[in-house]
Amino acid sequence: MSTLTKVFALLISALAIFLCGVVSTFLMTAEDYKAYAESWKTKAEAAALQAVAAEERLNNFKGEQEIIAEGLRNNISTLQSLYNERTRQWNDAMEAGKQEAARAATAVQTMAALQTTVENMQSSIKDLWDAHNVLIADKRKAEVAKADAEHKLNLSSAKNELLEDTRRLHVEKIAELENTIVDLNQQLEKFKVASSDFTSTNQVSLTPIDSGGVPIRGEIIDIRDDKAAISVGSSSGVRKNMRFWITRGDKFLGKLQILMVEADEAVGRLDNLQGVIVVGDSVTTGFDY
Repeated sequence: MSTLTKVFALLISALAIFLCGVVSTFLMTAEDYKAYAESWKTKAEAAALQAVAAEERLNNFKGEQEIIAEGLRNNISTLQSLYNERTRQWNDAMEAGKQEAARAATAVQTMAALQTTVENMQSSIKDLWDAHNVLIADKRKAEVAKADAEHKLNLSSAKNELLEDTRRLHVEKIAELENTIVDLNQQLEKFKVASSDFTSTNQVSLTPIDSGGVPIRGEIIDIRDDKAAISVGSSSGVRKNMRFWITRGDKFLGKLQILMVEADEAVGRLDNLQGVIVVGDSVTTGFDY
């Protein structure tokens, strides 16, 4: 028997007790017992009808309670299933969290390895940059050496040109001297014929020809616009229109055409300049006069 049924029975019992009290009071106080009895009979029938109605309501209530209880049981089952599902999801989430933590730890280790790799790469880049700087320095040295070699080559070319001009001048001088010797020999033959009556003690003695093969050397002592003065003059054999080569060490700088000559210096016009002429640069005829 359910609790509601017990409550309902208790209510019925209380009601019956109450009715009994009422009936007793009624029997004691009623003047007409029969009327009183009929009244109570009617009341009893009414009470019975009420009891039947109450029983019917109780049964309906019990049915409703059973339906509610069934709904509650279904809800409890649903809630239990939901609880189990949430528990499974929680466990899955915890497992996923552990996996994520493991992946995070792996990611941290990977980041550390990448950091080490980056540091190694930076060190390698620094080494490569240092090597690059060394190569740049070597390249610059090579360029300087190349420029120096080209400068020396230009000097050599200038020297070769100077030597070629000197050789050409020597050839011309030799040809001129040979022509002079031929002329002198012809004149000598004529002289011998004309002086055949002289004795051997009266024969003419010819003076050797001065070849003029020693170059004249000096230096620049003053520069004015396109003219320069040199430290040698007529006392050293310098003549007007004579040409000098201007040099600084092994470097050819240009030429100087003599315009005016004094005893210890001369002035000429600068020509064919290959560089900047300064006081102290050397000059030489180089057999070119």
